[in-house]
Amino acid sequence: MKEITRTRRYELAWCVDGDFPLGVQLTDMPCDHALHSHDFVEIALVESGSAVHTTRNTRRPVSTGDVVVIPKGVRHGYEEVRNFMLKNVTFDLSLLDSVHSDLRHLPGFHALFLLPRGDRASSPHYEFSALEPGEMAYLGRLVGKMKDELSAKAPGYKTVCLAALLELAAFLSRKEFGKDSGGEHNLDKVLGHMERSHGRKITVKELAKIAGCSERSFHRIFHKTTGKSPVDYLLGIRLSRSKRLLAGTAMSVAAIAEETGFMDGAYFAKQFKRGFGMSPTEFRKLLVG
Repeated sequence: MKEITRTRRYELAWCVDGDFPLGVQLTDMPCDHALHSHDFVEIALVESGSAVHTTRNTRRPVSTGDVVVIPKGVRHGYEEVRNFMLKNVTFDLSLLDSVHSDLRHLPGFHALFLLPRGDRASSPHYEFSALEPGEMAYLGRLVGKMKDELSAKAPGYKTVCLAALLELAAFLSRKEFGKDSGGEHNLDKVLGHMERSHGRKITVKELAKIAGCSERSFHRIFHKTTGKSPVDYLLGIRLSRSKRLLAGTAMSVAAIAEETGFMDGAYFAKQFKRGFGMSPTEFRKLLVG
């Protein structure tokens, strides 16, 4: 595939490097686009025109100045398209974990990129309506910078692209957290707290207090929103963090187990193998080759 393709309606900049899954697409959509899903996150900026953004259970009008964030695996499409032009950024979440940042600590980050809200009829929280012209111009510059860097591939282009992507994700996460969505914000605070504090013991009572509800209600709301129990969700955070440490540091397996909140090395190894099909030691050897 050519790195840059231009037609009357289409312009694409895509980095095909296996370790840097990021793409930018500028497209003038001439017709409706059927429901489909991706193995990556998509951020769509509506440059002009209007359409109805659809998921399996939702239909939401979008127009100039709107931004739509589509999490991985969510089926979506566009209907009633009229002079519709988009700027799309597509990426794998692993990119955001490739540098040390506090992005995952932002409560709004979970709402946008991790929770499967697109499949729930009452949850349009991945859509931003009518951003200010200055805000759209700012986001457009970030997207344009990524496209230019991906096209030229000058030395350091990955660093510049990643910085712009982090800035884009942070802006939208802050924007999401500032929206008036009632009790959802409290759950976002819970998820941010779990990310920050996963290295120590965390109780359901503690999380329910942050959410501002009873433990029974917390269990119900948490499972409805994330599809997991609090215990399973926290385990996923710990396993993901341990995997990154195994891949990116020389820490011992025992030290990583302690760092990520597991009770002991044996329990860590058992949970890691259950989650990834191999022991932590086997995983590290596989990376070394």
